[in-house]
Amino acid sequence: MHRTSIVLFFLCLEIILSQDKGIDYYNNQKFGDAKNYYESVILNNSSIPEAHFGKGASSYQLGDFDSAEKAFDQSLKSSNNLIKSKAYYNLGNTSYKINKKEEAIAYYRKALELNPNDKDAKYNYELLKYQPDPPKEENQDQDKQEQEQQEQEQQEQEQQEQEQQEQEQQEQEQQEQ
Repeated sequence: MHRTSIVLFFLCLEIILSQDKGIDYYNNQKFGDAKNYYESVILNNSSIPEAHFGKGASSYQLGDFDSAEKAFDQSLKSSNNLIKSKAYYNLGNTSYKINKKEEAIAYYRKALELNPNDKDAKYNYELLKYQPDPPKEENQDQDKQEQEQQEQEQQEQEQQEQEQQEQEQQEQEQQEQ
């Protein structure tokens, strides 16, 4: 029994040290190395939410938002509400980066449900909730309407020209008779 405890202790220690090394890489902005470490930890034991969270954070910093989203989603399996809250917060950030505003708002709301004192989640939630949609879409709609109007005017002008040509042709035919 004593040997089993020692083996378990060293196994846990290895996982913790591995994660600490990942944190060191992350803090030194070596995000690729951090991601690789967390992936190796996950290969050894995929049921460690902290490793998935670390992979998600590293992936996010690398701009790999798809990988970040998947990793943060895996870290939601944690029984620790703080980790889950931070995972939801980071899923919100990731969703915002890939232009999924409504999804981001929902994730920030979930983060706040787990941790109502999370000032960053509250700030981002409020910012996005009350932020008007970008005018870019309105401009695109306006541009589309203007283009449709120009096309319609052009069609009307072409139709008028055709009618005028037909009328001139009829007049010419009448004169020839």
